[in-house]
Amino acid sequence: MKNVPQSLKKVFWIAVAALSLVCLLTGPMTFKSEDTQEFATEMIDKFADEDDDTALAIVARATVAAGLKDELVKQVPDTLKVSGSYISLYHFVSKYKNRQEVRAKDLQLHPKNRVQQFLTYLILYLINTEFQVHHDDIEQIFVIYQLSVWMVVILYLLGAVLIIFRRRLAWLPILLGGGAAFGCQIFMTQYMTNLAQREVYSKIFFSYSWPSVVGFALAVLLSCYMAAGDWKVTQEKKQQKAANKQLKQEK
Repeated sequence: MKNVPQSLKKVFWIAVAALSLVCLLTGPMTFKSEDTQEFATEMIDKFADEDDDTALAIVARATVAAGLKDELVKQVPDTLKVSGSYISLYHFVSKYKNRQEVRAKDLQLHPKNRVQQFLTYLILYLINTEFQVHHDDIEQIFVIYQLSVWMVVILYLLGAVLIIFRRRLAWLPILLGGGAAFGCQIFMTQYMTNLAQREVYSKIFFSYSWPSVVGFALAVLLSCYMAAGDWKVTQEKKQQKAANKQLKQEK
C-alpha cells in the first residue's frame, strides 16, 4: 500500500475496524441442550416425586398418573437450540436486571401447544431458580458484561479517532477492544456452561460462533499491520536522526 494515498489508507483501516466490531457485536452466542428427551424424563420424575403443590409438581404427578409421560417426552425435540448476539444479550441482561425474571420471549420460546407450554414453564422455572440461587454472582457478571460492551465500543471509537488524526498507537485501543469483546464471550460461555452443567443438566452448552473469531482476528491483523507501520516510521526517524547527526559531525 505504498502508493495508496494516506486518506484512503485511513478509510480502509476504519472500515476494517468497523467490520471487526460488527462481527464481535452480532456474532451469535448459542445455548444448546442435547438429549433433551432424557432431561425432560428426569425432570418429570423429579417433580412427580415432590410433595409440594407447585404447578410443576401437580402437572408432573398428573402426567405420570395418567400414563402420559412417554407420550409427552416423545413430543420434545431431542435438541434445543437458542442463539443470540453479543448485543442482543446486552438487551436481555438489561431486561433481567429490571424485572429480576427471565421470560419465554427473552429465550425466543414460543409454545404452540400444551406440551410445549409445560416444557417452556419447566425451562423458565429452572433458569429463574438458578439465577436466584446464584443472584449475587449473576448480578456481578451481568454488570461486568454491560460495562464490557460500552468499553469495547468506546475503544473502537477511540481507535477510529486516532486513525483519522494519524496518531501513533492508534492500533492499541482496537486490539484492546477486540480482545475484551472476544475474551468476555469466552468467559461468559464457559461460565454459563459450567454453571448449567453443574446445577441443571450435564448436556447443556453455551458457545460463541465463528463471526466472533473473525472479528477478533480482524482486530489482531489490523493492529499488527498498523503497529508494523508505526515501527517502520520510528526506525526511519531514528535513521534520519543518525544521518543528520553524522552530517553535523562531518561538517
